Amino acid sequence: MHEVVQVYQGLGEMVVADEIRIADMKLDELPFSIASWEQEEIDVAVEARRQEKRRLDLELARLLGSRNNLQPIARLHDEILAAIFIQFHADVSISAMELLSRHYIQQSYAPTPEWLVLGAVCRRWRSIFISYTVLWSHITATTVEWLDLLLTRSAQAPLHVAITHPMWTDCLRTYMRVLQSAADRIQTLELFPPPVQRDFDGTVRDATPPEANYPLHSLRSLQIYAAYRAEPGDVDPILRYLDGRVQPYSHLTSIGSRCLPWDFLRHAFRPSLMVLKVSSIPTPPSVDEWLDALSSMPELRELSLAFAIARLQTSSRHTAAVTLPHLHTLSLPSEGEDDGPAYVALWDHLCLPELAHVAVTLEPSSYTSSETFVQWLASRCSSLNAKTPFISARYSWTYDNVFGAAKPMSFYGPTIALSAGEYLPASIGGPYYLDEIAPSFCASFYVPTDGRPIIESLPLAHVTTLTVDHTESWKIFEAMLVDLWQPIASAMTNVTTLRIATTRSVTGFLGVLRHSQRSRSNSSMPPTPFFSKLEYLELSDISWTNVVPTNAAADELDGWTDAPGCPCAELNGDREQCSCMLINLQGCACEADTVCDCECRWAKEKLNKLLVEALRHREVGGLPRLRRMDIVATSVEDVPGPEQYNMDTLYALIEEVNIHSKAL
Repeated sequence: MHEVVQVYQGLGEMVVADEIRIADMKLDELPFSIASWEQEEIDVAVEARRQEKRRLDLELARLLGSRNNLQPIARLHDEILAAIFIQFHADVSISAMELLSRHYIQQSYAPTPEWLVLGAVCRRWRSIFISYTVLWSHITATTVEWLDLLLTRSAQAPLHVAITHPMWTDCLRTYMRVLQSAADRIQTLELFPPPVQRDFDGTVRDATPPEANYPLHSLRSLQIYAAYRAEPGDVDPILRYLDGRVQPYSHLTSIGSRCLPWDFLRHAFRPSLMVLKVSSIPTPPSVDEWLDALSSMPELRELSLAFAIARLQTSSRHTAAVTLPHLHTLSLPSEGEDDGPAYVALWDHLCLPELAHVAVTLEPSSYTSSETFVQWLASRCSSLNAKTPFISARYSWTYDNVFGAAKPMSFYGPTIALSAGEYLPASIGGPYYLDEIAPSFCASFYVPTDGRPIIESLPLAHVTTLTVDHTESWKIFEAMLVDLWQPIASAMTNVTTLRIATTRSVTGFLGVLRHSQRSRSNSSMPPTPFFSKLEYLELSDISWTNVVPTNAAADELDGWTDAPGCPCAELNGDREQCSCMLINLQGCACEADTVCDCECRWAKEKLNKLLVEALRHREVGGLPRLRRMDIVATSVEDVPGPEQYNMDTLYALIEEVNIHSKAL
């Protein structure tokens, strides 16, 4: 019995020992502190949340993909998307002329085309860009590598090639060698011939043409832009390259050139030509030579001749007019006093039944009779207006400075543009390329004294939108005074929208307001109409003041109670003799008087007064209120003034007033 007890005791000790070992093992697995135990709990929770987040991200991506597929553009077929990309491509492709202008700033300009960025939007768009060869067919060659890539991607698509300003002839030779494999596909070729290499004495060192002997069977459009004031021989290499490649073929529909000789051009003309833009012929042909050439191009749609007619000939041996039955766009920009008569002689010998868009820059002072020129100009405008009435007009002081320092200022002066549509361009001076000009008619003349008779002769009765501005503040361009505003206001009786920009333009407008008020109290002066149908008025680039009401004593001190009109009228005893009213203003005869607020030295705080008075007179006269007035000011400040001219009064006379400050 004792032995049995010992056995049981031994077994009990073994069980206890095993339990102790198991407990020790479990104890080792437990955290050594409460902190470590909490950390483990947090880690487990974080991992669970991460797994949940990954699941939600996948679900969100699936839902976003489904939503994107519901967008209209995602449901478009690849062919339609490609057509949209092609349109965008055509709108933003960099031309040789644009690269030329940038070249003067940065010679090594190799851009990434903006249309190429669309290929990075998504995988589908990129596949479309890669697969549709036509998207790679508009080639602007800035490097040989880029040219080679585009030729590869374009496959067999027709090519539109612009080789822009390689600095040496051997660069052009390299480009032409690369293009040799795709010569049959070139439909448009735009070149900027590089200047040839010359020795110090001016001798041409390298004028060999590019080494390539292949015809351009498919060429439809040829554009060659030599540098302004190119020296003789600079274009010889490119002309020798084109000789024998362009002339044998009759497929050309468009030619553009600058500084190319007449002998080359007249051999390149074809009956199939639809667009012809020529400028700066070194030895320009006569009017008769141009008429002979134009008579062989019956399909012509657009014609632009800039400094391309001999100035000496002002008449023609042609007894019958040359008819261009399809021509709808004509541009005749000139630069000197001797250009005008030759351009007039050419136009007088053309019959243009479909003419709709005209840009002409002529110098009236080159004519022996200014009246004859005005009559001629008016007759041309009237014929255009009879087809489609002009409804928009823009009167502006502009100048054109082509390519920065590459060419000095070539045009400046008042310009009037008339359009049969609502749109008018931001700048209408110097119409070198009609692509940039939208008006149905654009006439330019050089000094303010020429403005009045031309304005009075133009058909302006249908104009409903008038814009007056200065694009540059040259000292020679004095303010547009009353003598220029009066014929405009008299002729444009149906104007409903008036936009005036810059202080110089507003100055003359203030004079019109003064005259409209003064004529009511002075019966000896004829009334000046103030656009009786006006509904919308916009003043921009001016200083604007908000009137803060003051007491009566302060009103007298700051001159707010002055009667409308020129306070320097007593200078010569006759209001009409005040130099403020003269069109050939060189300075105000009363400028020593600091309180003068006449048209040439108007005080900005009086603008509120004149507007309120004019609007009040319109209301008293039974004219409808303005629906809206927008003021885009360079600065806005508060100025003490009488209560009758504060903003509440202005709001009461106009249905809607909006004042914005560019400084904000």
